[in-house]
Amino acid sequence: MKNRAWTGLGSVALCGVLLAITPRTTGQTLPNYGYEWATITHPGNRNANALEAPRFHPPFRSVPIKVGRVDYEYRIAKTQVTVGQWFEFVNAYFPHMTDPRYTRLSGALTGNWIWATNRNPSQPPAFIMEPGSDKYATDMSWRFAARYVNWLHNDKINEKWAFENGVYDTATFTDNPDGSFNDQQEHSPGAKFWIPTMNEWIKANHFDPDRYGPGEAGYWPYNSTSDIELIGGPPGSPGAQTDNGGWGDPFTHYPVDSYPDTLSPWGLLAASGGTLEWTEAIAYGRGLPKDRFLLGSFRWGALEWDRLDTFRISHPSYFPFMGLRLSSVVPPPATFVGLGAASLFFVLQRRRK
Repeated sequence: MKNRAWTGLGSVALCGVLLAITPRTTGQTLPNYGYEWATITHPGNRNANALEAPRFHPPFRSVPIKVGRVDYEYRIAKTQVTVGQWFEFVNAYFPHMTDPRYTRLSGALTGNWIWATNRNPSQPPAFIMEPGSDKYATDMSWRFAARYVNWLHNDKINEKWAFENGVYDTATFTDNPDGSFNDQQEHSPGAKFWIPTMNEWIKANHFDPDRYGPGEAGYWPYNSTSDIELIGGPPGSPGAQTDNGGWGDPFTHYPVDSYPDTLSPWGLLAASGGTLEWTEAIAYGRGLPKDRFLLGSFRWGALEWDRLDTFRISHPSYFPFMGLRLSSVVPPPATFVGLGAASLFFVLQRRRK
């Protein structure tokens, strides 16, 4: 009797110890922050070939540029960061903004759709969005895009350090007299959110595991699982697939989800039109880092090049204000290790009978 009682008590104690010293889940829980995410699988996919991506190969390039391969799984947001999502960041970061290169009215921070209502520098400003713009693709400088992902990575903690490090060290954000910069080139290991690499963006918008048939992978030339150029037109008009294309008023804008049937192979929206999107890829001039590359196309581009959707390498930014689509780590599935302790308890109970 004594031994049976000890066995029961011991099993309970053992379960308590196991539950106390082991985490409830082995996975990392990540908030979605209001974004819908596509998980990009098939790590180790091949690069695009000359037929799929001619602008990355001769005669457009002296040597081929290998693009599209990503050797890991990742997530990418289905839509660009919107004005409404960016508005929260502007209000959170502005009290911490001390960089003398930027003013309270700097468009590099606020973009085209957010304004400061109070222009008196002796008083704190209040920010407002242009009415109806909350679902437009927002715009910002690359360096403020980096601060935004730092903030997300640090769980939106409203302290200055949370904006300035974690994914990109903003202490490196300095410029040289020759026009080059010293910015951290790639996101730090362990980042939960980051600005997409060029290959991440290309894979998410062009690569299809079943491009040429079941299990026959390849790349689509356009950002919408298409071999032909998209049809431009207002949302809801016959055949319209994008707000890109040079039709109508170039300064008319639409929400990022205005063309729900125009999707990449992984379900991404608004890769065509809206605004060009930042990547981590660096554009070099005379061997020096000069700028970051953009991908996609944008509605109000003044140049035909800006409105091209075809699979290509984009020019680097000649403007400070472009859009952002987030990349993110794939959270591991939650595994309740406490279940193992409960199973052990059940076995011990059976043994004592």
